[in-house]
Amino acid sequence: ASALERIERSPPDIFLLDVKLPDTDGFELCRHLNENETTRDTPVIFVTVKTEPVDKVKGFDVGAVDYITKPFQPEEVVARVEKHLTIHNLQKQLEERNARLEREIAERKQAEEALWEKNEFVTSLFESLTHPFYVIDVKDYTIKLANSAARLGELSARSTCYALTHAKDEPCDDEFPCPLEIVRETGKPTTTGHVHYDKEGHPRYVEVHGYPIFDREGRVV
Repeated sequence: ASALERIERSPPDIFLLDVKLPDTDGFELCRHLNENETTRDTPVIFVTVKTEPVDKVKGFDVGAVDYITKPFQPEEVVARVEKHLTIHNLQKQLEERNARLEREIAERKQAEEALWEKNEFVTSLFESLTHPFYVIDVKDYTIKLANSAARLGELSARSTCYALTHAKDEPCDDEFPCPLEIVRETGKPTTTGHVHYDKEGHPRYVEVHGYPIFDREGRVV
């Protein structure tokens, strides 16, 4: 009884428990320790004169991790205690690592859901624009993104603005200034007249607004 009071105040790292006790028996106490939230993970080693196999089996059934019979060698007890403390500490580390991993997974999932909602909102906003809208790579003129109003056909990984809107195999070189070139050279927004062609090849004179997108180094991309 006094041991149980002390356990509540200061839980130990391991129990060495006799089967014969003055006010209960070790099996019942071991069962109680394993049902107690504070001590259920603390290893219990029985140290007793009982050597019958049935007693050893009962000890393991109620939650003991080891069974030492009297008389014993102190070196043996120390070795077993050290072994079970090491195992117990490794289990605690593994549980803490698993708990940390579960938290990280939950946080990552939450971040992914927030990003998905943000992407869904941006996509919805992007598609709601009634005018053609493109995101174009300044290095090779490839279209990274285009809304429904801008697509004259299916986009591929190598779709370029000049192929899509001019049916050309190379960048524009005509009397109309290329807004992409202006934005790339100045790094500033621009508005310019331009000509685009529909699916039938008919020219459409349009007003193009170009806006730069910068990378972390401040380069127009």
